[in-house]
Amino acid sequence: MNSAPVIGRQLSVVVAAAHSRAGLEACLASLNDQVIDGETEVIAVCNCCEGAGPSIEEAFPFVRLIDAPPGTTVPELRTLGIRAATGTIVALLEDNSIVAPTWSRAIRRAHDAAHTIVGGAVERVGAHRAVDWAVYFYEYGKYMLPCAEGVSATLSGNNVSYKRTLLQEIQHEFRDGFFEAFLHERLRGQGRTLYFAPDAVVYHTMNYRPTDVLVQTFHHGRHYAGRRVAVASRITRLGFAAGSMFLPLILPMRIAQLCLRRRRHLRELTIAMPYLILFMTSWACGELMGYLYGEGESVQQWA
Repeated sequence: MNSAPVIGRQLSVVVAAAHSRAGLEACLASLNDQVIDGETEVIAVCNCCEGAGPSIEEAFPFVRLIDAPPGTTVPELRTLGIRAATGTIVALLEDNSIVAPTWSRAIRRAHDAAHTIVGGAVERVGAHRAVDWAVYFYEYGKYMLPCAEGVSATLSGNNVSYKRTLLQEIQHEFRDGFFEAFLHERLRGQGRTLYFAPDAVVYHTMNYRPTDVLVQTFHHGRHYAGRRVAVASRITRLGFAAGSMFLPLILPMRIAQLCLRRRRHLRELTIAMPYLILFMTSWACGELMGYLYGEGESVQQWA
């Protein structure tokens, strides 16, 4: 294991690797030309690289690999990486993405402008299959270009960065896993702003099996809903449960409106729509269960 962290680096890049060694290597290859200045460290926290650590570190000498047990969730991998980071800025990526040549420069520029939480665009590359486009649209569609630079309501968890001083201040919030959606909501409630830098681009590359996505969307929906109403009254939970029944219609419509406004990927949206409706129905069922019965064990399915 490459184990010599250098104190005082400007940027720490944490890659949560829970999908494949090939995906991790593609992500690291895209970072190769962006770490030559000595001001960047790359930490890959991997639950799928058993026995492959030495060869990965030989191919990418700039990476520090941290092994995690199989089954460690993506939020847990992020927490492990953040704890190991030494840079003044900590950026989070996943092994299902590769970065654009402008990525690290854009992240640093936004943080130099005194922004504390900075995220960027997510584009889709790879096999043009309907199922993969469906996942892209519901997970990352709101971050596709063109997007205006400035304050944003949300940022993508696979392309976001923070001042390390902020992460140290709120570390109690993610002891059990770094769930950016809930964390960002709380930070916004405290008056913090999320800043979107459109030239900080990552490209989503992962391919999916429909059955896996159905399981994942159900558990993500249940986990989201369970946490959302963890301390809510029974009446509030029932109200949210009733509203979740309309999600299979509302969510695809929102995505379609987004693509129409941005005039992009309309053909891909058309071929992906049956999967999109199916996956949003699964999400809605998960939300319904979460509102009525809590998140259960769904947090362990967060990949």
